[in-house]
Amino acid sequence: MIGALLRFAAGRWPEELREIQLAEWEGELYVLRSRSRARALWFAMSLALSPPVEDEHGVPRGWRELLPGLGRGLQPVLALLAVSLLCMLATGAVRIGDLLLGHVQEQQSLSPIRTDFNWVANGVTFCSLLAVAVLSGWLGGLLGGRLGVSWAHRTRLGTAGSAVVAPLVLATGVGLATSAIYAPDYENDSTTVWQVQPLWVVLAWGVLASGLGWTVVRVARSGRPAWAAALAVMGGLLALEVTAAVAGWPLAAQAGLGRDTAVSWFPLTLTSDRGSGVVFGRVEQGFAGSQFMAALIGTTVRALLVCTPFALRYGLAASRVVPRETPVRLPAARTVDTGRPMVRAFGLAATVLGVVGWAAGAAFATADTVRATRLRDSPYASGEVMVWVHELRLGFVVLIAAGLLVAMAGRGAVLLPVIVTAPALTVADALVSAANLHDLAPASGPVAFAVLAGAGLLGAGLCRWAGHALGRGGADPVSTRRVLAGAATLAAMCAPVLIAQAASVTPAPVLPAALPTGTAVVCGALAALAMVTACAASSRRLRPWFVVASASLIGLGMAGAGASTGAASHWRMLGAALGLPLVLLVVLVMRPVRGWIAALLAVGAVLLAGPVTFVQMLPSILFETPLMLLAGYSFPADGMPFLLGAVLIGTGLAVVVAVIVAPRPVVRQVVDPWVPRA
Repeated sequence: MIGALLRFAAGRWPEELREIQLAEWEGELYVLRSRSRARALWFAMSLALSPPVEDEHGVPRGWRELLPGLGRGLQPVLALLAVSLLCMLATGAVRIGDLLLGHVQEQQSLSPIRTDFNWVANGVTFCSLLAVAVLSGWLGGLLGGRLGVSWAHRTRLGTAGSAVVAPLVLATGVGLATSAIYAPDYENDSTTVWQVQPLWVVLAWGVLASGLGWTVVRVARSGRPAWAAALAVMGGLLALEVTAAVAGWPLAAQAGLGRDTAVSWFPLTLTSDRGSGVVFGRVEQGFAGSQFMAALIGTTVRALLVCTPFALRYGLAASRVVPRETPVRLPAARTVDTGRPMVRAFGLAATVLGVVGWAAGAAFATADTVRATRLRDSPYASGEVMVWVHELRLGFVVLIAAGLLVAMAGRGAVLLPVIVTAPALTVADALVSAANLHDLAPASGPVAFAVLAGAGLLGAGLCRWAGHALGRGGADPVSTRRVLAGAATLAAMCAPVLIAQAASVTPAPVLPAALPTGTAVVCGALAALAMVTACAASSRRLRPWFVVASASLIGLGMAGAGASTGAASHWRMLGAALGLPLVLLVVLVMRPVRGWIAALLAVGAVLLAGPVTFVQMLPSILFETPLMLLAGYSFPADGMPFLLGAVLIGTGLAVVVAVIVAPRPVVRQVVDPWVPRA
């Protein structure tokens, strides 16, 4: 045991010094053994547990030096999981368009059955799916060239590593997401209107798409790109056809269809959900068997339809990336100074503001809201305002997390401490709410505020200390810029969400003033933080007046919109749709593009803003329901949660934007003899 401990301790020293250190330690142990074996064992254990020696770059050896490699290996996997969620949300946007078209056509239900082919509805659905699939393929090519699964390329798969791994990760993400969101079977008069697909069905598509991706890459690398494109299109459709047949095979009897119609099940998912006119099979309770089958397998198959072009383009783009040693001059082109003290100070100020706001919300705002619901003839007895105050506290938690990302960028490990701290604060918020602080005497509010604020500041301090402890060597400029780009994207996506909370709340004199005030603080602070961080991560050196003016203008605008939520109106729901356009704004600040490209992106962001905002409700209801139950509230049936859905979408966008804004080139730095050295 002593020998194993010594070898473990020596392994963290440079190779040329290991034998010398080992011989020196063995000599000391020889002396200690003659006195006491227990002391010798204790000495060996102290050597094994001592802080590792740092290399010439200040990076500690030992288990901590494995973290950067593990983090870089997990980045593409996490990005693919986020993309799988985005693909599901994209199919939800298609359903929203179908729903709006149904309202236009005054067709509010699926019955009576329409027997003539609905060219308008089916055309809109098909074109929407086609547009989403094309956009998905473009995104796959963009991400594959910048964030491929590099560790898979070092295996026997070679250049096809990303093409094989990506479909499996996407299938896992889609399968887990559908299982989590639609796990229960919803029954209506003994008629199943949705049934979740087993995970193995989605993984079957992953296996088929992996084999197809490997083949497409091999054909393309052999110099036949036209054959590779044709194989990708035909093979992708065939994989979806097989997946639809496998998914619907055990459900055919339940849907009232014969299994000989399996070849038509995938085309059914491409038609409208509201009166497509494609009717066959048994008719029961006003529904045809074809409609049942499309409803049972449609969500999963459509999500895989969007994932297919992404996976194929991702693998093909990653296979074309060849690490090349490119000589560059030192110093190279201007390095963006993303670690300026003012930026870190702004992030730290946002963190402190978030902690103070969260403590005030838990100690005062929640109590005032509960008292307002208990008043006689209160318009808030149904509890809509409880969803508002719950999301207000969660909004301050998001502000804390985003502020920590900015304050810790470039100063050690960032993601792991923040990923641990944010969920811990979320659970702590629910537990604090469940403690019923509002039932205490009003005089105890300041005491509760002081205790909660102190605990929150202590937690933020521990998070920052953990970041320094896990990564003493700091981070390179590319990683720092990626952290800032991701923080700006997340803050921009979540900034306007709380504006929608007043849409279902009736204005009344008893409405607690803390709700619109806190909403203004959260919206304004997140928007200002997003703009300041985007300016810090920009590829251009921006003037200080531009940074101050843009952050002030956007921040004050969002704060004003948040403060106006005290007078509820349903049109204010549109305010929450500003998330996607605000994300585009910060992206254009970080990475400018040509004018016509920016105009096209702006049009796309405006068109997708409404559907994406509506889609935010699905994961929000899923994840906020257990939190509200833990906090002592009821199921949010009388309110519309949005925030956690925005956090999930914003996290996925943050990963993609970070890679696009700060690509990591593979270069070999060559010292230019003409550059003077210090």
